[in-house]
Amino acid sequence: MALLCVPLVASSVDQMLLDADKAKASGADVVELRLDFLKNFQPRQDLGVLLREKKLPTIVTYRPKWEGGQVEVDEQKRLDALRLAVELGSDYVDVELKAADEFMKSISGKKPEKTKVIVSSHNYENTPSIDDLTNLVAKIQSTGAGIVKIATTAKDITDVSHMFRVMAHCQVPIIGLVMGDRGVISRVLASKFGGYLTFASLEAGKESADGQPTIKDLLEVYNFRQVGRETQIYGIIGKPVYHSKGPVLYNKAFSSVGLDAVYVHYLVDDLPHFVDVYSSPDFAGFSCTIPHKEIMCECCDEVDPVAKDIGAVNAIIRRDGKLLGYNTDYIGAISAIEDALRAANIQGNVPGGSPLAGKLFVVIGAGGAGKSLAYGAKEKGARVAISNRSYDRAKEIADSLGGQVIPLSELEHFHPEEGMILANTTPVGMQPKTGVSPIPKSALKHYRLVFDAIYTPIDTRLLTEAKEAGAIPVSGVEMFLRQAKGQFELYTDGSPASSVEKMLLDADRAKASGADVVELRLDCLKNFQPRQDLGVLLREKKLPTIVTYRPKWDGGRTEIDEQKRLDALRLAVELGSDYVDVKLKVADEFIKSISEKRPEMLKVIVSSYNYENTPSVEILTSLDAKIRSVGADIVKIATTAKDITDVSRVFQVPIIGLVMGDRGVISRLFASKFGGYLTYAALDGGIESAIGEPTIKKMLDAYNFRRVGSDTQIFGLIGNPVYHSKSPFVYNKVFSFLGLNAVFVHFLVDDLPSFLNVYSSPDFAGFSCTIPHKEIMCRSCDEVDPIAKAMEAVNTTIRRDGKLIGCNTDYIGAISAIEEALRAANIQGNIPGGSPVAGKLFVIMGAGGTGKALSYIAKEKGARVVIANRTYERAEKLAQAIGGQAIPLSELEDFHPEEGMILANTTSVGMYPNTGVSPIPKHALKHYILVFDAIYTPRDTQLLIDAKEAGAIIADGVEMFLRQAKGQIELYTNRSPERNKELDLLRAMAENATLLCAPLCAPSVQKMLHQIDEAVAAGADLVEIRLDHLRNFQPHQHLEVLLKGRNSQFLLLIGTSHRPPILSDSLEKERKKEVDLLRAMAENATLLCAPLCAPSVEKMLHQIDEAMAACADLVEIRLDHLRNFQPHQDLEVLLKERKLPVLVTCRPKWEGGNYEGDEHERLKALRLAMDLGADYVDVELQAANDFISSISGKKPENFKIIVSSHNYQSTPSVEELTDLAAKLHATGADIVKIATTAVDITDVARVFRVIVNCQLLDGSWERGLISRLLSPKYGGYLTYGALESSKQSAPWEPTLRDLLHLYNIRQIRPDTKVFGVIGKPIGHSKGPTMYNATFKRVGYNGIYVRLLVDDLARFLDTYASPDFPAFSCGIPHKEAAVVCCDEVDPIARSIGAVNTIVSQPFGQKLMGYNTDYYAAISAIEDALRGTTNSSNTANSPLEGKLFVVIGAGGAGKALAYGAKVKGARVVIANRTFGRAKDLAELVGGDALTFAELENFHPEKGMILANATSVGMQPQIEETPIPKHALRYYAIVFDAVYTPKVTRLLQEAEASGAIPVSGMEMFIRQAKGQFQHFTGLAAPEEVMREAILNKI
Repeated sequence: MALLCVPLVASSVDQMLLDADKAKASGADVVELRLDFLKNFQPRQDLGVLLREKKLPTIVTYRPKWEGGQVEVDEQKRLDALRLAVELGSDYVDVELKAADEFMKSISGKKPEKTKVIVSSHNYENTPSIDDLTNLVAKIQSTGAGIVKIATTAKDITDVSHMFRVMAHCQVPIIGLVMGDRGVISRVLASKFGGYLTFASLEAGKESADGQPTIKDLLEVYNFRQVGRETQIYGIIGKPVYHSKGPVLYNKAFSSVGLDAVYVHYLVDDLPHFVDVYSSPDFAGFSCTIPHKEIMCECCDEVDPVAKDIGAVNAIIRRDGKLLGYNTDYIGAISAIEDALRAANIQGNVPGGSPLAGKLFVVIGAGGAGKSLAYGAKEKGARVAISNRSYDRAKEIADSLGGQVIPLSELEHFHPEEGMILANTTPVGMQPKTGVSPIPKSALKHYRLVFDAIYTPIDTRLLTEAKEAGAIPVSGVEMFLRQAKGQFELYTDGSPASSVEKMLLDADRAKASGADVVELRLDCLKNFQPRQDLGVLLREKKLPTIVTYRPKWDGGRTEIDEQKRLDALRLAVELGSDYVDVKLKVADEFIKSISEKRPEMLKVIVSSYNYENTPSVEILTSLDAKIRSVGADIVKIATTAKDITDVSRVFQVPIIGLVMGDRGVISRLFASKFGGYLTYAALDGGIESAIGEPTIKKMLDAYNFRRVGSDTQIFGLIGNPVYHSKSPFVYNKVFSFLGLNAVFVHFLVDDLPSFLNVYSSPDFAGFSCTIPHKEIMCRSCDEVDPIAKAMEAVNTTIRRDGKLIGCNTDYIGAISAIEEALRAANIQGNIPGGSPVAGKLFVIMGAGGTGKALSYIAKEKGARVVIANRTYERAEKLAQAIGGQAIPLSELEDFHPEEGMILANTTSVGMYPNTGVSPIPKHALKHYILVFDAIYTPRDTQLLIDAKEAGAIIADGVEMFLRQAKGQIELYTNRSPERNKELDLLRAMAENATLLCAPLCAPSVQKMLHQIDEAVAAGADLVEIRLDHLRNFQPHQHLEVLLKGRNSQFLLLIGTSHRPPILSDSLEKERKKEVDLLRAMAENATLLCAPLCAPSVEKMLHQIDEAMAACADLVEIRLDHLRNFQPHQDLEVLLKERKLPVLVTCRPKWEGGNYEGDEHERLKALRLAMDLGADYVDVELQAANDFISSISGKKPENFKIIVSSHNYQSTPSVEELTDLAAKLHATGADIVKIATTAVDITDVARVFRVIVNCQLLDGSWERGLISRLLSPKYGGYLTYGALESSKQSAPWEPTLRDLLHLYNIRQIRPDTKVFGVIGKPIGHSKGPTMYNATFKRVGYNGIYVRLLVDDLARFLDTYASPDFPAFSCGIPHKEAAVVCCDEVDPIARSIGAVNTIVSQPFGQKLMGYNTDYYAAISAIEDALRGTTNSSNTANSPLEGKLFVVIGAGGAGKALAYGAKVKGARVVIANRTFGRAKDLAELVGGDALTFAELENFHPEKGMILANATSVGMQPQIEETPIPKHALRYYAIVFDAVYTPKVTRLLQEAEASGAIPVSGMEMFIRQAKGQFQHFTGLAAPEEVMREAILNKI
């Protein structure tokens, strides 16, 4: 535990001695004598007295002014005083690092053994990086220090994490302190992170450093003595925050219940960054206050439904690595208000309901607390009005709750009725500004009750004036205490709700989570008062309710007189409970006692619990009959599973059948399948009412409980342990997406043969298999795939024709992950073109199923395999089987016959919950080039963390899991082997493998089809259909027959690549298009659709030809654009003559189209389109049900219906989009289409989140353009491209040409990396032209797009994903980017502008760079060198020149900085003179106003650089300076490059100056960016060619 040191800062020796006594009495362990605070310090005299009289161990410090102290004294005299302290017996002396070497030498051999030297370093500017702090520790250690002391300054509270990391890993005693208000936690938590001591002031005002708490606060508020290594940390996040009494309340509560926890203040500026940094399990929970409650909603992994509805989180707990958000504010505040009203006998307008019902409830404030109160009041039946400084925020809340809005300025005169309720949720009136109130006193007379959320002070001015005006005042203290009670129960992992308030809160959450019924467990309530508590609980119920009062003798929590217990249940019946649960033992008596008073709707559940085992089917059936005989409405039998096979017996009895324990979880999951009346689910993990009860969230989200029915097929993972697996989350989502009526569950299996024997019905259709059953499964299957048999391990079983078939997908999953990681690092094997593991020494830990799989495939790939296992005999047996080597696991640490080995762990060492262990010591990992861990919970195991630090490439088990899962899903969903082969062929083509192709040169389609069969029989991999050999070739007709009739195992190449085509140009284009379409379909690529909006049929037919020539995959015929549309006549022509698949749309005006006719006729035209052979029709959601029901039974097999929704105002939330997609699907749509409008580019991220589960979404307007470009990445079914920019069917629809040739849309895949230029405006940028052409030329899997960004910080936060690894940054965001990046390159920081943002490593940090300055300056230098023909490259030709920069933004800063570095004299001219002056001062130059620039010519031969956007397209006639002023300049540079030759450059050249185009700067800075983006050398000539050919 850290020592507690009080610094003594008195100005006299006498006062210092007095303070030392006080420090001892206050509980200090050590005192620090701050000699630099003493006036007229006499070293020998004063130190003699102070050390002679000391009563505690003492540190002597004499801090000089240059290290933040109080004294300016001769350095030799200062060190003499410290030497004297050593001599006089001081326990410690503190000497600064700068003086340490000299001091240590001077006391060498003279220092008493007990005296320790603290060598200290103080940084009053910031907190350096972890690496810098680690280096500083080493530097201090090297002086011979006994104790290291480092004090830094926190600019942000996350800085403190650097100190915690260094302290926790330091091998010597360390004092680590972070100064300032944001660094207080470094002092409070010193013991937790291994600090030697910390400092606390004797009292407020006697601090020796900023942010130093008092000793009283450390001991009494923060329980400093109780904080240790295992202490869990909680705290309140806010700004301001130190007014909060949370630590006082919670730390006393933690002590009272014996919880090893501490609660602290967190002064937080950037909430997402804070949450990201303090993400370890040590930081177990948070409270959240102003201004972060709303943002916290977005920072949590999961948000309780009530908190989500409110839009604000005030309580956060960490469970299983996730942050879970809740809201306890609303119940805390509302219950306090209700109690005050009830105490005054004020009732609502609903008899027995809330006293708020019907009242007008006025809320001041629209932040997190305001939302909570408004939500709570609405739930209680009040009419809500919101008043806020920002009217729009108030309106947003009011609209969501059906309330009204009052501008804050009008609140004083708002009194439509008397007896209103007022609630202030703003900080107006909070300390220190206690003299203000949010509303004048005169207005308070109209309110019956006034509530103030502020509790410092308790009696705010608002409450004082309210009381004087006759209103009931309710203090925020009540809300604080009540919400804190709810939080405390969450923090302490509260068992089921122990209070009525918590039960009501949980009931709300249960409803919002999707529960059908709640069970009130009265036996869990503390101090239960039957009539009072049941009255509240049943009066406030919002769902059907079961009342249960379980006695201890039946597994409950209460030991109460039996008669009183049954009286409580009878009272529940009387008060209107929907169900009561009564035990079989007393059921007969209970049912008779209520026979005359029993309400008609009441149902009595009679239950029996068995905590020992699960009886036989016969006994269960008999028990069921016995329960029914007492008059039960519902039978409930709960048993305990000793083995998972016990559960099968319950499935055979039609009751509420529950089997408790981990092995009985499936009894709850399959309740619907096997006829159960209801099942139970916990509201949260940790508050189960019985063992094995899953949470409601897991039931609904992970197991798709609502979709399970009597005909649902069951799949699952067999293992022991098994609940760590994430398989159900993955598989059930896939099943839902595919529309498969199946569920995937965990099977905790002890005896595999017994399990398979019991669960042998066709309902149990397939299993995955994990540790320890993979080998036994091999012997348990009826048939085993040859590969799995060779491995002697099965991880996948499927039931076919009554047989269990065993397969193994592990081996390909693991080895492909390892190979890809090696290839990504350019590591090759010893076989050219072969596997990168070939020839490598491949060490495998573990000889179980996964170990066997990896051994087998590693050997197949050419590796030399070594097996290490705890049981050597198993390792030896496996090694012999594959021709490898075996070693005992104990020898692995010292096994390193060569460097660059590969290590693969297939054991369970390091798996959750034992995450802190590794199967091999860290030092042994330096010999491995790659380390793989099959474990994926956690993803970053201790082994992988150690391997990464040792310099190895890491490959995690998630990759293996996903890849083997893909194979399993194909087996489960019965995808044919032919389709699998087709996927393999595609993959082989991508990897340049050699395939066997059979060319088909028959003259007719019939003979070609016969040749396909012959090719199949001969074993060909694919066929080439030589269209040029077909006689009388009819493209659409013949291709349709050939492609439709082909054997599904074949890819088809159409035409030829090795001999000249005989086809005409038009046929060649069609051939190319068909090939593209075929490949796109095979790869599940997004189709490219051209909307046709011509006014006549003739023009539309012409547009079809244009679309075909432009390589569209299909066309959309927009009937609503046709003039004088004749349905039968026009559709027949359009569909008969079509040369591409056709989508028919007739969009009505009410959905954004042009059609204004009869709705019946419109739908009739769409039905006609279907009858005439259209491939798709698009029908709006509003009309979908009518349309689909009208074609029921008539729909052609290959015809697809797109059901669409268009939003021309905004893009809704992810939840709303998901709900909308479900609604569209529910109509019977084959394809869902959702088109929204982007108000901000971050809106598009929501579309991407949803698009992966839908088939077609779209985004309108410029900010939504990327939704179209990235559609293939996110799985969109199709996207739209206009024939020409003038023929768009929606705003900002790109042209087909741009999609195909500018953005390379055909090459975009799910793993394509997205780059882009951030700016506003952005449409002028040629970045996509250059980068996409370059990516294509060098074979890099990336796309570069334009990103129209309004709010840079929000954009970067939203697109913080590995898919978006880097960005260019343009006007006006370059300066803001400096703030948004986590780390900024020193040059970019000096410039104050970033033009390149790179996410690294692993997306955890944003790095900022500037490539502008070098690009622009080098272009100007090259132009100058070209004029002088100078061979002198030692000095810059800019040296000594007068360099005039127009503009003081990001580009201006870069140019000014670069010119200054090159020795130029810099002058800045800017429209805003203040900005010019600031920049000039920064670079040591001069500033001009824009108006002065025209007449500024102190000398000739100057250099001018325009860094503004003046003259950029479309305002190309503008110039920043008149032509006549240009004659004084030798060189004129313009950063604008669209157009390439601006008016400024034209006039400069005419005036005799050398013009330098911004195109040069653009290409050169892009070269630097390309290297940052890809890690590859930039191909400058390719980039230059790409851009110059387009300009």
